[in-house]
Amino acid sequence: MLRPRRAAPADAVRPTRAEVNLAALRHNLRVVKRCAGPSRVWAVLKADGYGHGAPAVARTLERAGVDGFCVALLEEGVELRDAGIRAPILVMGGYYGSAHGELVAREMTPVVYDRSHLERGSRASSARARRRGRSTCTSRSRRAWRGWA
Repeated sequence: MLRPRRAAPADAVRPTRAEVNLAALRHNLRVVKRCAGPSRVWAVLKADGYGHGAPAVARTLERAGVDGFCVALLEEGVELRDAGIRAPILVMGGYYGSAHGELVAREMTPVVYDRSHLERGSRASSARARRRGRSTCTSRSRRAWRGWA
């Protein structure tokens, strides 16, 4: 069986390079926020900020006033929290295994696809709420968004 071989960097036919201008990123966020009016603006940062370095991009956008971040995977949210990002983080992946406690502990909001996610999240949230003295649950069924904290 033949298997495709990935080109090593020295073998690359068309090397690619991307430069991220953080000043342009801040400017673009200002333009989007102005166009969005009173709506909140959340940045989607997945796949390491599409290869541009999610923590650096997130720090720039957080300082520039983005309202929150969306990530595909829990690990991406953990990376942002570990980098010091305090803005809200929505984890859109939908599968969390046994990591609901991690979501709650790191104050991330999961997208919930079925009742079992809600039940596991509720248990994790209740345990944390007993320690911290608070709990919330939000449901937006028309937009298919539900979360807990």
